[in-house]
Amino acid sequence: MSKVILFTSGKGGTGKSTLSASVGHFLAKSGKKTLLIETDSGLRALDIPLNVQDRIVFDISDVFNSSCEMIKAIYHCPHNDDLHLIAAPFDESYRIRRTDLIRLCSGLKFYYDYIILDSPAGMGENLISAICAADMAVIVSSLETAAVRDAAKMSQLIDKYANVEKRFIINKADKESIKVMPFADFDEIVDYVRAQLLGVVPMDRFLRAACEHGTAPIVNSPGGQAAMNIAQRLMGKQVPLLVDKL
Repeated sequence: MSKVILFTSGKGGTGKSTLSASVGHFLAKSGKKTLLIETDSGLRALDIPLNVQDRIVFDISDVFNSSCEMIKAIYHCPHNDDLHLIAAPFDESYRIRRTDLIRLCSGLKFYYDYIILDSPAGMGENLISAICAADMAVIVSSLETAAVRDAAKMSQLIDKYANVEKRFIINKADKESIKVMPFADFDEIVDYVRAQLLGVVPMDRFLRAACEHGTAPIVNSPGGQAAMNIAQRLMGKQVPLLVDKL
């Protein structure tokens, strides 16, 4: 059954878009038709890791304004046959109505196994629309105190607007950040955010480099392995959390 998954964070800089692209890649690599939809008006980002930045003519605003056929706004990732993108508009004032996004996702479920909504950082109308359109919300946070606090706030906001499954990813984890974090352990962070832990992604320059250069993430890097494991868990497979290997 098709699923719409929201990737969100609250605070910017947590690596949410990198994870959206990387997890989307591994879902598609497993044979699942996957569509990434950006809802961050004015701050387009996913076209770079999918290597379609020079091809985009139409974006999600054109779809909702009936400026083009929907198929013309869906761009195929050249390094993954089953991975596609609907990009965000460069107009930061564009607001996505929740009824439009819900209707769009409902229609696209007939063609895709997974639809990932990459939300804007912070709060706002586009974020609320994405929450209301999702079947599951994945909250991404680094180990910084402010990021964890914002993740908890995001968890509360999701509960306010929708009754959906919530999952939590700790991103950019390394031994130094673990040493200085003001929490006893990961369990305390999970309890604070109030969302089931989906994965811990170590700091990994190879994963970031793949997104920067628009190439496929490699599975034999720590971050790539973690992103692949997250994709496997989203598909219902039992993959152990190996947080001790950070």
